[in-house]
Amino acid sequence: MSWFFNKRSIKKDKLFLALDIGTESIKALIFSYNNNDKKIKVLADGLAYLEEYMKFSFTELENESLKKSISLAVNNAVSILESSEKRIKIKKKWQVFLGLPPNVLKAKVVSQSYLRSLPNKKISAREKDIISSDVLESAKKKISDNFLKNFGILSQDINWISLKIIESKIDGYLVPSIVGYEGKIVEFEIIGVFLPKNYWQSFDGIFNSLKLEIKEVVHLSEALPIFSKDRKDCGIFLDVGADITQIFVLKEGRIIHVDDFKSGGRLFNQTLSELWGLDRETIRTMIINYSKRLLTESAAKRIKEVFSPDKSAWAKSIKIHLKRIKNREAFPCFIFGGASQIPEIEESLKEIGDFDCRRTEVLSLKDFKTVEDENKRLNNPQYIPCLLISHIILK
Repeated sequence: MSWFFNKRSIKKDKLFLALDIGTESIKALIFSYNNNDKKIKVLADGLAYLEEYMKFSFTELENESLKKSISLAVNNAVSILESSEKRIKIKKKWQVFLGLPPNVLKAKVVSQSYLRSLPNKKISAREKDIISSDVLESAKKKISDNFLKNFGILSQDINWISLKIIESKIDGYLVPSIVGYEGKIVEFEIIGVFLPKNYWQSFDGIFNSLKLEIKEVVHLSEALPIFSKDRKDCGIFLDVGADITQIFVLKEGRIIHVDDFKSGGRLFNQTLSELWGLDRETIRTMIINYSKRLLTESAAKRIKEVFSPDKSAWAKSIKIHLKRIKNREAFPCFIFGGASQIPEIEESLKEIGDFDCRRTEVLSLKDFKTVEDENKRLNNPQYIPCLLISHIILK
């Protein structure tokens, strides 16, 4: 692939590509990063929709379709970059921060404990390594066993993206590191990010053929704490996609819970499609206009009536999954993703009595203090996951 860049910007900043592959569409952001000001500058964006019934079964036909959609999203971003100012043509192998579909890339938070035989002895760096190795291996087995139970995939067929300790306690007290402390019971919260090996091999092959270098695979559970580092958020973050809603719970900026369920914007889209026989593009435009309150009063009222059963179904699912959160507190909700703009999503959250979801906010660009939108184009919540993915560069 050939790309156009400004010589001055190449010398000053490093350029990267963030890609968010969802179950319905692919979003691309070309951004620069400067170590001096620690700012992510979004230079261009691109969007491409997947084939309507993409199942991610990675057949030869699907792989070719996926390659075309990835290329289109990247090329759409490059076109904006080309038109922004005079540029010089060079060849570049992109370094990509990659987000994969939530039905492909999984994350799980598990608890592990370790009983020390010499509780009065301070933990050395060497003992810390021994304890960490033990609990990480146990966590990997726990996550693998759970994945086998739910999806029938063996541990040897899992590709681990990351496995790390995110919280440590000694005898019930939270500590930044266990080194130098005494105590008997050491407790850990551990997060694992993983996907089936055959899925990884397929994506790796697709990106190699497109001459795109995967710098890092990013799960939103890893990106959200970086975004929240200075804010120290306590809240429920919901990525409402086309087919899957992902749930992330942060407490004082730390991830404590990850979950998802199969329901999202396509539920509402299909209702309109089945009722009125409209094509995908017309339905997308109609829902955008409905969300922005641009329709006539009678048209908006009719859609609201049509969406009522879907709203109830989504609300029932989210309530079930919110109840799974351990040590639930009155956290506010922050929603993003393409389907988050549908009014029924926010209304459902405000109507849940068990949580402080009456304070619900839609995440937008203004919440990203380290991001500058050079072209003032990122006004759609479907780009928020891609923005979060780009934040991994700040870790």
